[in-house]
Order: sequence, then structure tokens, then C-alpha cells
Amino acid sequence: MKKILYVLILLPSLSWAGFQSCHNGSGAIVSPSSSTAICVTYAIPPFSATDYDRVKGVLKTVPRQYTKWTTEPVEMTQGEKDAVDASKVTERIASLRASAQALYDGQQAQGLALRSLVDVLLDEINILRTWIRDFKTATADANNLSTLKTGVAGLPNLPDRTLSQAKSSIQSGVLDGSVDE
Repeated sequence: MKKILYVLILLPSLSWAGFQSCHNGSGAIVSPSSSTAICVTYAIPPFSATDYDRVKGVLKTVPRQYTKWTTEPVEMTQGEKDAVDASKVTERIASLRASAQALYDGQQAQGLALRSLVDVLLDEINILRTWIRDFKTATADANNLSTLKTGVAGLPNLPDRTLSQAKSSIQSGVLDGSVDE
């Protein structure tokens, strides 16, 4: 009984706490649950306390995306960190562009409303362009001031648009299917 008691008392003092660091074989640090994980357990024996503290310090202080595996986990160089950041920015921009494209192209409520709004805006811009073109024609055709006045007076009036009119136009585009793909 005494031997069992000694073993139970001494056993915890003989064990060492440690941690695992895993990589995928190509330099990326991965989770131990990853199917490609190659893990190394760091504990004081068989590693020296210096090695243990160095690796533990890297894993505690360096964000995971800036850690790579050489023969152990190490911090990336600034150039490698910049490349990781640039890659993440590129991925984020591509994701935003794809989402925006899907919004505009898709047959979803937001996409239809957006296309209808753009259709109404284009109609208004084209009305203004037509008026300006007609004004230029009237000005070019005028030989004197009275001809100019007559030509300009013959141009259509462009009354202000109200929010209610804009809303009706947008809804009409959605309901009549004119903005469908």
C-alpha cells in the first residue's frame, strides 16, 4: 500500500507540462485536428528549457498567420508578413467584388431594386443630355437674338422630380420586369 501511495504522490512531480505545435509539411502552422497535421510535442525533457521557452514565446507572442515552420515554429520575416497581408487583402477585395457582382446580376430583391434605380437614373441623365443637345442645336441655328430666344423657348421644360415620382419609377421597373436579366 505504501508503494502505491508513493507512486501516486511522486507521479505528478515527475511529469512535465508541454505543448504541441503542428505543421502541414509545407511550412504552414495548422491545428492539431487538421488531417494533414504533423505535430511535435514540446516539453522540457527531451528539449532544453531554452528551446522550450523560445518556441513557447514564438507561439504565444506571434499571431498565427505570421508563424511558419522551418525546423520549429518561427516568426516570418517582414517581407513574408507583407506577402501574407497582401494575399489577405487580395482575397477580401475579390470576395467583395464577387458579392457586388452577385448582387447586381442576381434575381434577388436587392439586385432588381438596384437595377431599377440605375435604369431610372439613366433615363433622367438621357433626358438632360437630349435637352442639352437640343439647346446646342437651337444656339447653332440662331442667326440673331430673337431666333435664339424662339429656339430656346421651344425646348421642353424639365420640371423637378419628386421623391414620390422616383419611388414610383423604381417600383415600376421592378414590377413590369423591364430590368430583368
